[in-house]
Amino acid sequence: MQDDAGLLGDRPAALRWALALWAVVVAVFAIIAIPALRDLAEPVDKWFWDLAVATEWQPTVLLAKALRIIGTGWVMVPFEIAVGVLLFARHRMKRLAFWAAAVVTTDVIVWTSKALYDRPRPPDALVSTTGDSFPSAHSATAAVVAIGLVLVFVSISEGRWRWFAAAAGWGILMAASRVYLRAHWFTDVVAGVAVGAAVALAFALLVDRWFDKKTERGKAGG
Repeated sequence: MQDDAGLLGDRPAALRWALALWAVVVAVFAIIAIPALRDLAEPVDKWFWDLAVATEWQPTVLLAKALRIIGTGWVMVPFEIAVGVLLFARHRMKRLAFWAAAVVTTDVIVWTSKALYDRPRPPDALVSTTGDSFPSAHSATAAVVAIGLVLVFVSISEGRWRWFAAAAGWGILMAASRVYLRAHWFTDVVAGVAVGAAVALAFALLVDRWFDKKTERGKAGG
């Protein structure tokens, strides 16, 4: 894999996906911010909370708790650093720039939003929780890391969509586990997954464009 290779193959499609995801982000953030809209969303959140209670089963609870551990900062931060070190060691500076920007930006958006929204957690969680509820950090991290790994390590090909589908599946699975454990409301995890995926695609587009321009300037100067 050449470092000057693009992160994205079909950029127009990636742009459409990014815009759609950012539209979801804006919509969910607005719903939770505006009391009248939040009141309309509460029955949906309550329905998923009731579903989690009704379907509680010890084997799936244990699986969800395992996913919780995987998604903690104690696991994900060292993993994210390790990926960055690997990219640096391989001189994949374009991919390293994307990886660092996407991961850090996702964390900034999530933790800033938690402080600003100050949303309480759902009642009767099956695990201990700290901090505010909106948006879900586990979900956002799962999405940006999974999609980011595909972008930096999987070469562009016709079959690459399968890896993106697997990455999306991982983000959804992590999000579902957070609702199942009653650690987050449904709207928390929708916002989290959307933020992580939107940031990943946005920075892939930006980094590809920036390096394209850099290459064009180099050729012009040569």
